[in-house]
Amino acid sequence: DFGFPYPQSGRQIEHARKMSRDIIIGNKYPQARHDFNWLIRKFKPPEFEDIWKAIEHKSQKGIIYFTDNQLKLSIAHKVQRQLKSIGLPIVSVSLKPMPHFGKNIHLSLQRGYETYFRQILAALEASTSEIIYFCEHDVLYHPSHFEFTPPDKTKFYYNQNWWKIRKDGFAVHWDADQVSGLVAYRDVLLDYYRAKVASFDKDSFDRKFEPASGEGSLSWKSEYPNLDIRHDHNLTYNKWSLDHFRKKDTAKNFIESTIDKISGWNIKTIDFM
Repeated sequence: DFGFPYPQSGRQIEHARKMSRDIIIGNKYPQARHDFNWLIRKFKPPEFEDIWKAIEHKSQKGIIYFTDNQLKLSIAHKVQRQLKSIGLPIVSVSLKPMPHFGKNIHLSLQRGYETYFRQILAALEASTSEIIYFCEHDVLYHPSHFEFTPPDKTKFYYNQNWWKIRKDGFAVHWDADQVSGLVAYRDVLLDYYRAKVASFDKDSFDRKFEPASGEGSLSWKSEYPNLDIRHDHNLTYNKWSLDHFRKKDTAKNFIESTIDKISGWNIKTIDFM
């Protein structure tokens, strides 16, 4: 039987694997003559063409994560663990240092609408990914969310497959665009958020968070939903019935449920809230 001539811990092995993936797949070996994508293209068999296209798309994708660090830690940590499991590069922008979560940028700013937009812009400018998924600190993202690839580089795309979850397990959904479900190419996002920050006026802000929602955007639905966890520090208002909508026509396909009945998730209780 083969065995190491010295002690090995699972943590050390996983650290070595992570470092190897980072160096090889991340193209960080300084003496390499070609990058990792060249190697795959060179030696892939013809029947791997579809698989290769999927790999290429994934290599273009990245996550930006923004937080005010006021969220209950049990929720924040559950969301962060879920995002880490997706396997995409993460740029996090926080109001307190978070050195262990992706590439972290710490902004010494006070929580607010303008800060929110500045955090997003900082994350976009720091990311090197071509396709960006917006991920908020209080949303549990299903892996199927990241399978979508925007077909048009000039459009904003919103995943409308989501549920808002209350502490008692009650859940509601209606068809609407949310920043938490936004995915688009980095260039078009940079143009929008640079202009947003440059023109921001706290006295005239209309609480419009979603770029080009409606006429300049498209919607889609992932195979399984994301879970938007509602708590005491949400920037947006909670709406739990049709009575909470000033304009009833904006509550398109409004439905109610409970967390244990939502497909794609095996969550029976919400003790983490």
